[in-house]
Amino acid sequence: MKRIVTCLLAALLLALTGCTGSFEPPISLDPPALEESQPASESPAPDSSDSPALTTPDSEGYAMGYLGETLRTQFFDIRVDEAYTCYEFDGVTPEVGQKLLVAEVTLYNYTNYTQPMFNTDFGIWWDPQEGESSEDAWAFPLYGERGLEDGSTERYNLSEQQLPIEWEFPIREERTGILLYQVPEGSSTFSVAFLEYYSDGSTGDLYEIRFSAPLAQ
Repeated sequence: MKRIVTCLLAALLLALTGCTGSFEPPISLDPPALEESQPASESPAPDSSDSPALTTPDSEGYAMGYLGETLRTQFFDIRVDEAYTCYEFDGVTPEVGQKLLVAEVTLYNYTNYTQPMFNTDFGIWWDPQEGESSEDAWAFPLYGERGLEDGSTERYNLSEQQLPIEWEFPIREERTGILLYQVPEGSSTFSVAFLEYYSDGSTGDLYEIRFSAPLAQ
């Protein structure tokens, strides 16, 4: 199968929480010739004799991890190293009634393929606040948008510390960066999530890294 990069589907989130709804995920380019090659999940992994244990999906296709734990998806390893909330980060401030969630993430491409990556691979969801439904309790990473002379628009990061909006992730490369989100002021428990999604419309496993994010002093 070919991969389409996306973050969690809100429809799946709603199914997990017992609600109904739908969400159309953003679609990206597929990696070249992945259908004709060895599946990424069968690619030889790096020597992990000195590495911490990897968390992989259970029989239901779901993997749960916590701060400092590494989850192995079909396409890369992911770990949330640190997370906190604040009202200013690198000159970025939230809207009224909101705060910023800063999550430092380390990714490693253990596969034999260059992986196309997007910041929208990684959604955030939080425990719904008062008056908020599960359908609303999620977000993509923050970015800016500006118009170009040809009438199109381009997205850009608000901080140089953020992971790129999109990039090609080379084989056996590790990358650490910031995922920056805007979340409700009263929220304290969060999950960074990644859902495997394919060009035939099917979905793979769901990965969730759950954590508390205290307010930075």
